[in-house]
Amino acid sequence: GARFVKRCCDIVLGLIAIILALIPMLIVWIAEKLADPKAPAIYSETRLSRYNEHVTIYKFRSMKPEYCGLSPEEAFTKMGKPHLIKKYRTGGDMIPNDPRVTRLGKILRATSLDELPQLFNVIRGDISLVGPRALVPGELRRYGDRSLLLSVKSGMTGLAQVSGRRGISFEERRSLDLYYIQNWSIWLDFRIMFRTIGAVLLRKGAK
Repeated sequence: GARFVKRCCDIVLGLIAIILALIPMLIVWIAEKLADPKAPAIYSETRLSRYNEHVTIYKFRSMKPEYCGLSPEEAFTKMGKPHLIKKYRTGGDMIPNDPRVTRLGKILRATSLDELPQLFNVIRGDISLVGPRALVPGELRRYGDRSLLLSVKSGMTGLAQVSGRRGISFEERRSLDLYYIQNWSIWLDFRIMFRTIGAVLLRKGAK
């Protein structure tokens, strides 16, 4: 059915994207190693996908090594700036000039290059090209419609990302994720993918 078509599209488009992204990924990897030879260039973390499945998501590291794997609360406390916790949460899970992020990491996030390794997650079937944002396990309690949110695979991109990304509030991102799940179609996926290209090129909502 439609879900099978979605999976086939993920594989075909994911493979094409990986081939096109090989050189940019190599450049980013080299830049990561030049910036900090001892730190890993690729960062992995556990996220939730369909049916509450725990999957390992890969990204280029954008944070300083000592804060990787820590929650925002743990990281800001560790650096001696616990006052940033409230500012981060009330600001829609973001703050300007986040002190955890490296100079290279700011560039990677602004251009979305940090997310390129997730293409391998798409090929493996961990996530889809399009879907709701993959949640950190501790975030699930903030969502009211848990069963609905976990009824589909998370996505590398999604309706929230092309509607402002970090420029919209947590509540708005949640509403957009739920709208996507309730109104999903192959055509909606293609519309979001085309809008993703524009959002990345224009850096819409990038932080």
